[in-house]
Amino acid sequence: MKLARVSAAVVAAAIAPAVLLSSPAIAADGSHSAEGSVSVKDGGSQAEQDRAEIERIVADKKSGRVLREAAEKALKGTPAEMRAFLETGRDQAQLADDRVRLVQIMSVGGKAVRKAGNDALRENSRASITHFLEVGQYTARDEDNRSEIQRIIDDPKTGRGVREGAQHAMNGTAADRQKFLDTERHDLKIIDNRVLVGKIIGKGGPEVRAAGIAALKGTPEDVQKFIDEGQFTARSKDEQNAKDAKNGKDGNGSKEHKDDEQEKKGQDTKPAGKDQKQGGKDGDVRAVAAVDGARPAGGSADQTVTAAQSESDGHLAATGANGALPWAAGGTAVALGTGAGLIALSRRRANAQR
Repeated sequence: MKLARVSAAVVAAAIAPAVLLSSPAIAADGSHSAEGSVSVKDGGSQAEQDRAEIERIVADKKSGRVLREAAEKALKGTPAEMRAFLETGRDQAQLADDRVRLVQIMSVGGKAVRKAGNDALRENSRASITHFLEVGQYTARDEDNRSEIQRIIDDPKTGRGVREGAQHAMNGTAADRQKFLDTERHDLKIIDNRVLVGKIIGKGGPEVRAAGIAALKGTPEDVQKFIDEGQFTARSKDEQNAKDAKNGKDGNGSKEHKDDEQEKKGQDTKPAGKDQKQGGKDGDVRAVAAVDGARPAGGSADQTVTAAQSESDGHLAATGANGALPWAAGGTAVALGTGAGLIALSRRRANAQR
């Protein structure tokens, strides 16, 4: 029994150094293995987080063109490239987009907005551009709004409703002034225009009243067109009608005057035509009577022409005319034939008229 206890103590003493010396190595190996697994896990989690953040930037509707393009490029790269984009590339791209946005605001802004934007661009720092976009543009815009509203108040053509609305906005907040310029002044101007057209109608003539009433029945654009153009056109018509009435040449008078002139001309020209026709008829009768009296009773026009030709031939033969006389005799015969034909035609015309 005593020998067994000694042997166990010796064995324990022999293996104790080996156990004690090997424990730190085992502990060290275990620690290294744990650190390695944690490092790998953390590396994968960071890349996933970076990718998720970049995807959010791409999906954000407020992201500018430059920022979105840079983010899409980073998503196609390595984890290191994604990390570099988030650390530095994102701010650079955002600054480029902010410059573009600043210039766009300046292009539609007033005098104060343009001045504030130029000051920010001249400084050309991240802080100055951000301050303009977040604060400066709104302060400058309200300054421009005040100037525009004051111009409306000072304009003598501004109606009562618009002027009162402008004064109320000047005494209100920046939001009140912006609302007045965006919507309220247009609604108030429609009311003022209708009041103005009513005054124009009350002082105008028939044409002005008719045009004004027609405009009031139409759209606000019709009312504005009447104020800008229509009233002057209608007033010119009223003035012209008044002149015509004063000179006795208004619409009905002019027509009656023209009818009288035409009737008078008809009376002057119609008897002349009748007399001319009657004169022609009498002339034909006289010509026929002269011929009838000259020819034998019961003879025809042809017999008269033949007798005239025989008498002429006998006369020429008795006088012993030279060779040129037959040509003259022939011409005389033709003339007599033509005259006889005209006489016969005149007789038929006279008979027809009877």
